[in-house]
Amino acid sequence: MNILRKNSVVLPLLILIIAVSLYFAINQVYAANSNSVDFEASSNQYARIANDLGITNSPTTIELWYKPESTPSGATYNLVSKGDADTNVQYVLLYVDDGGTPKVKVYRRQGAVTTGIASWTTTLTNGTWYHLVLRYDGTDLKLYETTANGTHTERATVATSGDGTALITDVFTIGVEDENGTIAGYADGLIDDVRVWNTARTSTELDNNFQTELAGNEPGLVAYYKLNDDNFVDATSNGYNLAASGSPVFSTDIPFPVPSSPVLRIRKSATQTLSSDSTTDNDTELTLTLLANKEYIVDGVIFANSTSAQPDIKIAFTTPSGAVIDLAAVSVASSDTAFIQTSDVDTSNFPIQANKINAIQITGTVKMGSMGGDVHFQWAQNTSKATLTGVLRGSYLRAEEI
Repeated sequence: MNILRKNSVVLPLLILIIAVSLYFAINQVYAANSNSVDFEASSNQYARIANDLGITNSPTTIELWYKPESTPSGATYNLVSKGDADTNVQYVLLYVDDGGTPKVKVYRRQGAVTTGIASWTTTLTNGTWYHLVLRYDGTDLKLYETTANGTHTERATVATSGDGTALITDVFTIGVEDENGTIAGYADGLIDDVRVWNTARTSTELDNNFQTELAGNEPGLVAYYKLNDDNFVDATSNGYNLAASGSPVFSTDIPFPVPSSPVLRIRKSATQTLSSDSTTDNDTELTLTLLANKEYIVDGVIFANSTSAQPDIKIAFTTPSGAVIDLAAVSVASSDTAFIQTSDVDTSNFPIQANKINAIQITGTVKMGSMGGDVHFQWAQNTSKATLTGVLRGSYLRAEEI
């Protein structure tokens, strides 16, 4: 893309942009959500599919929202479980009375291998929504937790590869555990927005979108149960739809709001640098997940720096198929401007001052097509140099539906 040079330097705008980026220091993303499912332990209610969801002995993340209606007393509330017959691996996330002490646990069981259970001693507050996460990265099993508008905290971890249980069947359940056809530990409370990934998601990735409904085509998302509209349909293209048992009732009590004008915000939490690299790739954090058939105003600020004597940076945006983008990138210091109207096409360059913080303002619109998904910010050195170029902590993107 060509860069159009302006004659003026807009220093007051830089001050305003820095103030705005600080204002958006907390990552929050919101989108539509209409229902959850109210499971009653006394009614033996759950949902199930006889399938391993395509995940075998590999990194796994399972997320869900849970609102307890009672504290387990001499009982186990199994919130979600997944079994794989090929490798005899089972994952379970549960809330349990452990000898008189309430605990939230995650475990990964595998035949003929050592036991590993990550356990958090806590009494969840009845009537409060909690976002609970089981994460396995190939070595460690972790439990993450947060409440609405919070950030995820690692509550427990253990190095594990399983616990030597008997053979496991292919199955995925919500609201109960199914171990080789034995149903046990009915959950009590509301469950919403259950996600299963074939990746080990980071706490930053969890924070970025746990309060929004996803499109369903996000990389690594293998099964997604929004639990809206009185059904247990998988929102991904994999079609892992669940069958309900015990007639669980859907509720309009939901863990995240439905604003009339959703605003999506993502702030870069850590500086990222590269050297000897002129190939634009996705930024590690600056991604907006937008809904299908929606239009958005998009803005933001990219803070960049370099130690090169002649530094520069080039940028691009990638979008799902069918999206229409009309974005401008403006260097605050020099007023260089690039217009970006094509996905995955680089700007020519933005000259930046060496050893100084440089601000590039992003502004414009994105009109999504029939496919929702991620809009990625990409960047690289315009000319490959051994010196470092970086995009700094505090850079942000924001999208508001119009």
